[in-house]
Amino acid sequence: MHRICAIILFATFTYSQAQVRFSDTIRNLGTIAQGAKISFNIQIYNPDSTTVTCKLSHICGCTEFNKTKYILGPKENLEIPIIYHSSGNAGKVDRGFYVEYLFQNKIQKQKIHFTAFVDTVSPFTTPVLDTFICYRFDRTSIDHGCVTEGHHQRFVYTLYNCSKKPLVISNVQSSCGCVTPKWRREPIKPGETAEIIAEYNTNGRPGYSQKNLTVHFENGATVVLTLICKVILSE
Repeated sequence: MHRICAIILFATFTYSQAQVRFSDTIRNLGTIAQGAKISFNIQIYNPDSTTVTCKLSHICGCTEFNKTKYILGPKENLEIPIIYHSSGNAGKVDRGFYVEYLFQNKIQKQKIHFTAFVDTVSPFTTPVLDTFICYRFDRTSIDHGCVTEGHHQRFVYTLYNCSKKPLVISNVQSSCGCVTPKWRREPIKPGETAEIIAEYNTNGRPGYSQKNLTVHFENGATVVLTLICKVILSE
């Protein structure tokens, strides 16, 4: 699944606008379970020699910010975390938020779009009813968009045990040695959630990348998780 990187991918605005750069302004979150909270980051870079203050503002009540104001020092690259609440949404959604900043005494406003398909058939908050193995992932594919080469990018998948029995992950295998999986070894009790984390080493791997994790459960069931990003060279 290829994703769209914005045309202004880390490209400098013209002088009449701010010099702030965004990794991308369009993000596809893929198919997610209704009721899940999806975390993702946007990268903002300040190539100027002066400090820039960025303010985040909501377009809808479905987004959550850790804080609404970020200060970027000269030459600073910052990742800003965003949380999308899919509760009450269904089907294809197009949401977003604004990033505002001051440049030459003028307020510049950039809209960040994100899209998703919200699955109502297998909601994340499914009641504990199944007497056999039952599990839900908030999403099985994560696209982090454009990320800067040189660090370990974290992909976090949240698993919900919707059965009446403890759920045990026996193993998680990566399709590449550049991805290190981490998961909970202890049984996941009915109604509990647990995270499966994949750390992708971006060093020396520029360009589009798609890797897989295969999750093995104790009863023999398997689920394939996909992680996607486009690694761009740092300046």
